[in-house]
Amino acid sequence: LNAAMAECRGTVFRNRMVNVALSNHKLFHRACGIVAAITSSTTQMATESVLRAIYDVHTLAQLSELLPLDATKHIEVIADQNVEGVVPVALVLHNSQDRDMTVQQARELLAQHSSIRNAIQACCAK
Repeated sequence: LNAAMAECRGTVFRNRMVNVALSNHKLFHRACGIVAAITSSTTQMATESVLRAIYDVHTLAQLSELLPLDATKHIEVIADQNVEGVVPVALVLHNSQDRDMTVQQARELLAQHSSIRNAIQACCAK
């Protein structure tokens, strides 16, 4: 019952806690690992999705500037800009059939649906 309630609230997806506050190196790398594991993708691709969710960037040029930065910089941005829901947004972005989906669109999709699973199904159906 508790697991079902957590999934409905959007904190758990496929038996993984996805509503992780990225407040240190370990949690940043855990978030990238969660996205990689759930999406069956490489750590590199998952990290790109996480960075898109943090910085609201889309182009490869923008991402290539962010990838070499240390996790400390990303954590500072998250704290300074009060970025929330990084992993759920990264999951929607990564699973979207629409490669032009923006972070704002992913956030709106998550807000419209009762669970991450429903949001991902909706973005995959488009």
